[in-house]
Order: sequence, then C-alpha cells, then structure tokens
Amino acid sequence: MPLDIQRLRRSKAWLKAKRNPALAFYMINLWTAAWHDVPAGSLEDDDDVLADLAMCDPIKWPKVKADVLHGWVKCSDGRLYNPTTCEKARESWASKAERLEKDANERERKRREREERSTMFAALREVNIVPAWNVTTRELRALHSSHVTTGHTPVRVTGPDSHGDTPEESRLRQGQGQGQGQGQGDLNPVEPPSEIESPTRAVDLSIAMRQFGIQSNPSDPRLLTLAEQGVTVETMRAAAEAAKKAKPDEAIAVGYVVSILQRWSKEAENLNAGGARPPPQRGNARDESRMAAAASIGLGGKNYDESGYIDGDIREIS
Repeated sequence: MPLDIQRLRRSKAWLKAKRNPALAFYMINLWTAAWHDVPAGSLEDDDDVLADLAMCDPIKWPKVKADVLHGWVKCSDGRLYNPTTCEKARESWASKAERLEKDANERERKRREREERSTMFAALREVNIVPAWNVTTRELRALHSSHVTTGHTPVRVTGPDSHGDTPEESRLRQGQGQGQGQGQGDLNPVEPPSEIESPTRAVDLSIAMRQFGIQSNPSDPRLLTLAEQGVTVETMRAAAEAAKKAKPDEAIAVGYVVSILQRWSKEAENLNAGGARPPPQRGNARDESRMAAAASIGLGGKNYDESGYIDGDIREIS
C-alpha cells in the first residue's frame, strides 16, 4: 500500500495522532486491513471486527472509535470505506492492469518471434545456409531477406563445400569451368559489392567474428565500412582466429580485429616482390680453388659450366 507522507502529515487525523500516538497505530492498522479486503478500501462495520483489525483492546475501542474512524464513510452496502485508501487502490489497480497488458503483449511478441525465427531457420537450411543458433533476430532477418526473400544465390557460411573449397574458391572454380567449355574463357570480373549488398556482407562478417566468440553487431560502422571495402568472410575469419590466438583468455573487442586487418593491409601495400629471383648457387672456397686448379691443367676453363660439378667432382660436360 502506497503512503502519501506529505498528505498524511497535513491531515486532521494525523493532527489528533500527534496528541495521542496510539491513534496512529490503530489508524494504520485499519488502512492496511482495508487495502487487502474486498472491495478494496472497505471494512465490515462491526465493532468487534474493527477493534480486532485495529489491534485495539475491545474495552478501549468505544472510547477511541470516533477518532480512529475519522474520514471513513458508510455506504449503501453497509460497509465502511476510506476515501483515500479507495483512491490509492484505484490507482494501483490501473497500474497493475497496464503491467498485465504489457506482460501479455511481451509474451505474444516473443511467441511470434520464436515462430518467425523457426521459419527463417528452416528456409535458410533449404538453401544450404545454417546460421549459429544464437544469431540475433536482426542478423537472421537480414540473411533471410538477402538469400531467400530476394532470391539471391545462396552463399555457404558454414564451411568449405564438397570440394573442400571456400565460397570464393568455389565461384572461381565455376568460372574456370565455364571458360574452358566456351573455348575463349569469357570470365566476367567480380564486381565490387554494391551499397545494397554492404549490410548483408556486414552481417556475414559479424557472424564470422561470433564464430570465434567475438561479440559484434552488423550495424557497427566499422563492419559496414569493411563490407563496403570488400573484405571477405574468409579474411575476417582469419583475422578473428589470429586475434583469438593472440589473446586466448581475454575478451576480444571488434577494434582489435580491425587493427589486425589494417596491419595486414599495410603489409600488403609495402610488399614488392615482382622481380624476385632465386640466388645463384655458389660453391665454398675449397670448391673454387679446386676448379681453378682443374682449369690450370686443361680440365676446365672460363667456359666451364658449374652445372657439371656433381658431389664435389669436376667433370667436363660434352
């Protein structure tokens, strides 16, 4: 039962209780009893019942009854009603009814969400996509909208295909087969992801991170940027795996995985191995002295081919 302190302290009933504190004890006992009675805020008009509920001595009750029942009203049903207690009861019931309606709506929402998730999981399995069981509903809806509702070609997100290839390798294998069959190999270049595909790719990147226990959200601006830049799911898996190996016992943030991708990108930009050649094979000092001695006696010369030197023997290659 709520107690309006300021309102109580300004009431005449509490003014009387200041002069006789026992009255406050009896009043509060009757208010709380009426709060739990039916109808709420009412009590039976019987002196024995009232004295017992007030926890007052029956002999003393007739003397204090008028002051204790100050403000109570007897209605047509023969019961005594306290207006303030009835007012608080109506407010409490309205709040309770609102909470009950809210709880019922929430239960219905969760029931429908469970049914929707079950339907989307079944539809995605039909196109060989099996998301994690704890994927968020937002990510699940994005996958369903991309690969089922809009009719896009399904992309396997659960691992290699029957050839042991990743999705990117599978598409490359398919393109090579088409090129050989046509003779000229009309392979169309892979187009960069469009703005429409970026949110779907961000969902795939988020799922790849979650597979390694890294909490991520596909609406994260960093993931959306990586998706727009064309970062593949395989690259994200590799970065997440590297982060997990670097910090096996720590919670890994998305920013740490992004830093690994940035480091890899810089290393790739600085890589320049276009003119790389294997180093020439050179013998040791002993081999060179033996070759010089052989040349001095006519067994070799300046046209002597080092490829004719086998297992430490000098031979003339005809």
